[in-house]
Amino acid sequence: MDLRESAVLKLFMVVFVANVSMMRDLTGELMIKYQLINQSVHQTVSFVLFFKLTLSSLFCVLFFFCSSSYSPLRPGADSVTPPPPHRWMCNESRLQWEVEVCGDDFKRNMDHVDPKFWCNLTHFISEYNLFSLCTETKSKGVECYWPNPLVESYIIRIHKTFFSNCTNKPMELVDPPNETLTLLILIPVFLTLAMIAVVVWCSKRSDLLA
Repeated sequence: MDLRESAVLKLFMVVFVANVSMMRDLTGELMIKYQLINQSVHQTVSFVLFFKLTLSSLFCVLFFFCSSSYSPLRPGADSVTPPPPHRWMCNESRLQWEVEVCGDDFKRNMDHVDPKFWCNLTHFISEYNLFSLCTETKSKGVECYWPNPLVESYIIRIHKTFFSNCTNKPMELVDPPNETLTLLILIPVFLTLAMIAVVVWCSKRSDLLA
């Protein structure tokens, strides 16, 4: 029997005893008021009052039981405590070891790639994809989100090891040789003089024909 059933039973007993006491007092008042001296009438009145008061007690207890069944349990009552929600606890020490394993595999794969092609992603894109997928899988395996600072720092170390010389150098602007520069200047000048000469010759020819 749980605490709720025990409380309902105690309430029923209290209400029942109170009703019996009220019934006795009410029966005595009725007998005095109406002078019901007949014993059979006295028993009938007592039975009717007892039935009504007992029925009212049951209704009160039933109402309490139904209302309490839909109300939240008070602190201290017997209840099944729901399990706490699952919280991810990232095991960073285990993750550090796992990403080291991924890095060792990537290093072994990069040994099969000519170093002069390390700056060309098309030559090792499958190896790099496997390395990235390995870090993601290992992170989720130890209940860590991905990407996370620890994995990112290790990936940066890998980049510094293999791709530190792959930065694009800024293009230096250099003046052309003097011969090329002189040629580029003289060609437009001679073309301009030639166009002027052609215009003058055409104008003189038109005057002679006129």
